[in-house]
Amino acid sequence: MSIIQKSQKSLEYDKILTELANNAKTEQSRKLCLDLTPFVRPDDIQQELQYTREAKSVLDFARDIPIDKIESFSKLREKNEYFIEEELVDIAKSMRTFRLVRNFLKENLTPESSLNHIAENIFTNKDLEDKIFDTFDDNYIVKADANPELHGLYSSLKDTETALKEKVRDLMNSTEFQSHLQENIYTMRDDRIVFQVKASSKSKVPGIVHDVSATNRTFYIEPSQIVPINNKIREVKSKIYAEIIRILTALSNEIRRDIENLIYAEKLVAEIDFHFTKARYAIKTQSIEPEVNKEKTVKIDLMRHPLLIGRVANIVENDFAIGEDYKSIIITGSNTGGKTVALKTVGLFILMMKSGLFLPCAEAHIYPFEKVLADIGDEQSILQSLSTFSSHMKNVISILNQANSETFILIDELCAGTDPQEGAILAEVILKDFAKKNATSVITTHYGELKTLEFSDSYFKNASVEFDSESLKPTYKLIIGIPGLSNAVSISANLGLSEDLVWEAKQLLITQRDPSALAVERLQDTQQRLDVNLKEAEALKAEDEEIKLH
Repeated sequence: MSIIQKSQKSLEYDKILTELANNAKTEQSRKLCLDLTPFVRPDDIQQELQYTREAKSVLDFARDIPIDKIESFSKLREKNEYFIEEELVDIAKSMRTFRLVRNFLKENLTPESSLNHIAENIFTNKDLEDKIFDTFDDNYIVKADANPELHGLYSSLKDTETALKEKVRDLMNSTEFQSHLQENIYTMRDDRIVFQVKASSKSKVPGIVHDVSATNRTFYIEPSQIVPINNKIREVKSKIYAEIIRILTALSNEIRRDIENLIYAEKLVAEIDFHFTKARYAIKTQSIEPEVNKEKTVKIDLMRHPLLIGRVANIVENDFAIGEDYKSIIITGSNTGGKTVALKTVGLFILMMKSGLFLPCAEAHIYPFEKVLADIGDEQSILQSLSTFSSHMKNVISILNQANSETFILIDELCAGTDPQEGAILAEVILKDFAKKNATSVITTHYGELKTLEFSDSYFKNASVEFDSESLKPTYKLIIGIPGLSNAVSISANLGLSEDLVWEAKQLLITQRDPSALAVERLQDTQQRLDVNLKEAEALKAEDEEIKLH
């Protein structure tokens, strides 16, 4: 697996594709969703976004394309014999879908729209479609009046069966004939009417013996009076079967003449449903169209992780920006504080935009980086006897080898899992190499030493996930510009560690380990108070405007 494939998997891009595919209406479009690979060329990305935009403009009027199951014509092409009844009806249904989708888009989009340009190439053949539907009833059975020949054969069969019933009735009403029977009823053998004749009367009832009972007391005889009528019925049924096969073969041959056009139409309609699937997903996730940047910047307002939508009640919405004044963000903060979620959200947003998907946020301006490379999660390999550190470092080395100005890099806990001092130095060297290669990067870390990079190189910017010092819980809010603390001491206090030990740990942290910890904590408190004040000011402003309106 390449580092690009590993990166997409670690960002859970495959799960996005599965969520997307769940909104598809056909198996063909579902496969297109699952096979979706981010585009590289900006023109291709713009085109894919336009397809999604056009489809969504139709869905916004609460109308969806008239599409259901589509037959797999490429599989039918491999079939040498005629198509059976169910296949022919499903083919006709697919052909009707092709025609309806083409007409639907013509009615609901402008002639210049990109989706209409796809739809206008969809093959239709209403005459053949109608011919197939006119041939079968609702139970996939060829209608008795499908053509004059078949109609005549069914009429002949009906007349012959009537004659047979009359002859059987005459026999059963005959006292002499009844005297030879075990019971005055008839039964069927090999699809022919037979009577249960006593063994003693076998020679007195001329006809064909079809069966004998286990006791040899009863002979199942087809009386000679009805043999020619049964023969006639069998002959007519054989002709009916042959005519049905001829009809199926004729229809199959007509379809084969159009099979390449039908395969292409299947492809186009699957593609159209694929674009509508992207639009359905956009509506489901309340997503907006991102703008493709020409400059290597990313700016997202109120982003929500797409895989949390529908699973988490109150998703924290975060703002994110990179590329203008700084090109590397170092996120620090407590465990379970949302660092990884923020990291994955940014990576996913870039991949999703490059795939023509809308994004669950208020606004997004994103540069389509050629490569999105990520190392996230625990990939310890027991089979390869690699430690967690070694496994991650292999990925990081692959990322380093490919890093350039067209690369967006996301690494969770860079150089973790080794000696803290060596890990911090190694992480700093790697980050500076990313900067040297002009790559854009976002990393999370617990190494406090990396917070100082911002003050010596404008390429770097600190960020943190907010921690509420009163509730001693993370808020999952991403704050760019303020470094974070691991908050291990505060979290331990919240879990019940004694006040004396908490106070002692804090003093040691400030005086011996990290003198900046107190300043960072005060910065975070100030930021929280500013946020509260801003919300109160906005509420008062809204209240004031409401009073003015009344």
